[in-house]
Amino acid sequence: MLLKRSLRFTAVAFSALLGLLLSTPPQVAADDKDQDDREDRSITFDLVVPDNPVPFLPAALPDAGGEVRVVPLEEEKGIDEIHIKVFGVFPNEEYVVFFTWLPEGPFGPVQYIADLKTNEKGRGEVKVKVLAFEAFAFSSPMTAEEPGKDRRLSRADLDHLVIWPADPAADDQIFLQFTGGTGPITPFDGDGEAGPAILTTSRDCAVGTLPCTFETLPPGPLAEP
Repeated sequence: MLLKRSLRFTAVAFSALLGLLLSTPPQVAADDKDQDDREDRSITFDLVVPDNPVPFLPAALPDAGGEVRVVPLEEEKGIDEIHIKVFGVFPNEEYVVFFTWLPEGPFGPVQYIADLKTNEKGRGEVKVKVLAFEAFAFSSPMTAEEPGKDRRLSRADLDHLVIWPADPAADDQIFLQFTGGTGPITPFDGDGEAGPAILTTSRDCAVGTLPCTFETLPPGPLAEP
């Protein structure tokens, strides 16, 4: 009798445990569906080594590249998520990440959004929470000498992503190899000194389409509102 009761209890307990394992709570199911929906709406595009203004840079960094995945969350959380991965670049270095109007110099209006560090293999990644699909900047010809003068603002959609080495000396070795000198110093860092851009969205992609940049417009004069 005791054995039968014990077996019956074991069977009931096993059935309850199996039902618990096989069932999915409604909230978990809803969260999974939301995640799937976000993944379906996300875009992914590559980063490439630019040849302007340094023509030999692609040859100097033949294995360099990157991938950007943007998850649109603005309607739900008021902000988007960007996952940035780079590889084949200078190892053990810090890089600065910007949204830009143009994919290569002179870049136009820009927005500093993140720092990224690489490991000893030249790989690194960072996740950034920032408005991406609707990122834009205004520029104005107003000067400090004319603070009150009425000027029209020009809008620039920041549809590209560009990465610079934070240390201007990071690329000195390849410049010594190709030119016998050191690399240029650009202003794209918090201290005002960085190296030349080494990764950017591709200028060869079909302008105005995804997954190439964000929602980009053909390069041209800044649009007047």
